[in-house]
Amino acid sequence: MTEQSKETKNSNDLAATQLDLMTKNRTVKKVSYQDLEGTDHEVEAALKDPGDFYLAQAIDMVQSADDTSDYVGLYSLIMDKVLLSPRLTYRYENEQLKKAKADVRKHTITATDKNDNEIHLVVKVPTYERLVNLIFMSTRPSSATNITGLVTELANGVLYDMNDNKIDNDFWEYGKPGNGFMMSVINETLSYLQNVANRDGFLSVMNAGITFLTQKG
Repeated sequence: MTEQSKETKNSNDLAATQLDLMTKNRTVKKVSYQDLEGTDHEVEAALKDPGDFYLAQAIDMVQSADDTSDYVGLYSLIMDKVLLSPRLTYRYENEQLKKAKADVRKHTITATDKNDNEIHLVVKVPTYERLVNLIFMSTRPSSATNITGLVTELANGVLYDMNDNKIDNDFWEYGKPGNGFMMSVINETLSYLQNVANRDGFLSVMNAGITFLTQKG
């Protein structure tokens, strides 16, 4: 065998080995989700094991020493290092959100207090990075609550009154229109934001990736 033939054989063997590793390191999971109309859908998520170092990063992001979590960063890790298909990015999801109908991007919610009084507010859907942060913001890794932090964040360009004024923290004080409604508004707002974020299966696919990574399949 000539020297060139040996090099060609070695190159072919290496390529075959790499292809075999790539094939073995590919798991397909069926992921179910519902769109905004409540219709059931199913998508196949192809996942790979990126290795223990990235698993350690994921664990650190879920619970850090200062009792905070970084799900925005964790989802980025899943999209970059675990998810083979569908190919997802925050940029793609934000572009799809911009193309969505106005009644998806801006939604009126009705909250009811314990005396069955109603209040109407408008939710303006933010970017996916902020969506993910808001969804996981109310509870810390230790299970301690972070309601005031969430309410303050919602006041920053997410919640508006029917006259398009931002809802600030004073809105919930005694004698103000929002007193008695705050928890109802928070719950309904988060529910809607979750539904929007998962209308194409984004959250469900991310959760499948996290489960796959942390349980190694």
